[in-house]
Amino acid sequence: SRITQAQKGKFFSPYAFYGYIKDSVDKHRLLIDEDAAQIVRMMYELSDQGLSTTEIARKLNSDNIPTPQLHKKTQGVKRRWHMNGDRNFWTGSRVRGILGDERYTGKMISCKQRRYEVGKVQSELLSQKDWIVVPEAFPPIVSTEQFERVQVRLRRDVGRNNSTVRSESLFYRKIKCGCCKQAMRRGNTSGKNPFY
Repeated sequence: SRITQAQKGKFFSPYAFYGYIKDSVDKHRLLIDEDAAQIVRMMYELSDQGLSTTEIARKLNSDNIPTPQLHKKTQGVKRRWHMNGDRNFWTGSRVRGILGDERYTGKMISCKQRRYEVGKVQSELLSQKDWIVVPEAFPPIVSTEQFERVQVRLRRDVGRNNSTVRSESLFYRKIKCGCCKQAMRRGNTSGKNPFY
């Protein structure tokens, strides 16, 4: 069964996640995609150096680093990614998703959701204790130690961001970027000159 295969560390998603490619011989086995893995390592290093997720996203954009969607597109993946034409942008939340993904330590994490009914799209997120986690299922891109250090920083950043009251701005999630259409976040909320 699929659960039995997941317990053996087999990968079942149709696409490998950013930083990895599927083995051409065994589609259930992941190999490191060195071009993307180099970017993932850089993101962890920048976080270790104290940069926030937004600052990392800004650096990636200024360095013209392709986003995961654009990277997949250059590899010939035909999936229709949600993009603004041929352009796409790194965001703080996209960076946070990569920095918070424990699979980069080589752990296979599967069966996080369960469908309500066979054939239905709706699903529920299972409790973390019910996930199938297989250590050393594929080569790691970052060490467990570095991953843990970055998690401490991410938790600290979340605490700092949650300390600002969202209702303080009438325009919360209403002002969108003219290029990527993402909601913009208000900065410098305590000062006289806020910005987005």
